Amino acid sequence: DAFADLKPWSNCAAWAEEYLTAAVEKEIYPDILLQTDMTQAITREEFAAVAVKYYEALTGQTALLDKSKEIPFTDVSAAQEDILIAYQLGVVNGMTDTTFAPNGTLTREQAVTMLGRVVELVETGAIAKGEAGGLALKKGAKQVTFTDAGAISGWAKHYVAYFVSHGVIDGMGNGAFAPANNMTREQAMKVA
Repeated sequence: DAFADLKPWSNCAAWAEEYLTAAVEKEIYPDILLQTDMTQAITREEFAAVAVKYYEALTGQTALLDKSKEIPFTDVSAAQEDILIAYQLGVVNGMTDTTFAPNGTLTREQAVTMLGRVVELVETGAIAKGEAGGLALKKGAKQVTFTDAGAISGWAKHYVAYFVSHGVIDGMGNGAFAPANNMTREQAMKVA
């Protein structure tokens, strides 16, 4: 694929290049990340775009915005369709009922939860809320053995376990998951 040879990012860690290339080949690399430094923290808006691309890859369908619904967030414009699509799918939530904080960053547990919600939606047709989130994905999931497993929020545990069980997440290389650390752009693309 000629596009994969172009390397649409400006910088990435050596370990990430194979995952970023795969994301380009699988058409889940969103335009919002073109020519960005992939070692930097991913924003909530950028991650919404990753989540929408991930949903489209898993379903084989284009995710469309229902324009008849009001925009619930005062800090999101109609042009930020990926945020609105991800919200309508139930994959992302606002920071409050009226704000999304598109330029804010995501923690690793928040990002894994959002991608887990995509899988849950595709596999079950619905997304459970709160501590029940990800329970539908629990079947066959391994126990999370990170040294900081106790620091993973209850609403994220089942999603983290799902991705660990499928060999997608292996932590930070020191035995820890670091749930409260920022998720980088390249980490987000690896998980997706």
